[in-house]
Amino acid sequence: MSLLRKGFVIVRKPVYSLDINDILPEPLAVVLKDQATIFYQGADRLPWYDIDCLSSEKNQDVKEIYSKYREIQNRSSYDFSNGLCENYKDVVFLLKASPQIIEKNEIIYIDLDNQHVNSISSIPSNVKLGFMGFDPYVSGYGSFLNSGIYTKQQAFSSFTDKLNSFGLFDDIPSIESYLEEYKQVEILANLEPFTGLEKSVVYISVYNVLAMT
Repeated sequence: MSLLRKGFVIVRKPVYSLDINDILPEPLAVVLKDQATIFYQGADRLPWYDIDCLSSEKNQDVKEIYSKYREIQNRSSYDFSNGLCENYKDVVFLLKASPQIIEKNEIIYIDLDNQHVNSISSIPSNVKLGFMGFDPYVSGYGSFLNSGIYTKQQAFSSFTDKLNSFGLFDDIPSIESYLEEYKQVEILANLEPFTGLEKSVVYISVYNVLAMT
């Protein structure tokens, strides 16, 4: 069974992206010069967190949920160890596992290899997707947008206006410039270290689900 490098994943909606214990903290966001707020809508929003919590319960009602979730975990790629689901119907089934999961979560599609916005090969045939942006990600660490500009916005003031409406970057050169800046300020700003992880970073293409086709 091949490991998946593109597929669907259930993540928290932006407003719940840091809500682990039902104590709603401030979501991951940056404030622009015009006081508009941009929320992080990338891949690192507690992926599968609520499914994992539900599937760990010991009762018959979650047996099928557990089975589908384990299959996802068994096909996880090193570059995104949380796992991806290639079947849209399966991921919808998991999303509907409980009212609480539906309330706090949504489905996105990510591609670990596609660095071209309009690459047709990365789009599944039965679902219409919309490109949201690129997210610099290292498995085991998460998104370096989360640990950088969304943690210490003041250290990346020259990059806030380069984020798109989804809180991501539209192109690879912008990510590369951002990560170079990250390495320059990581010690002074007390950030999660990126230096030494350059060969492990993946520029994840993130898509939202617009409709079934």
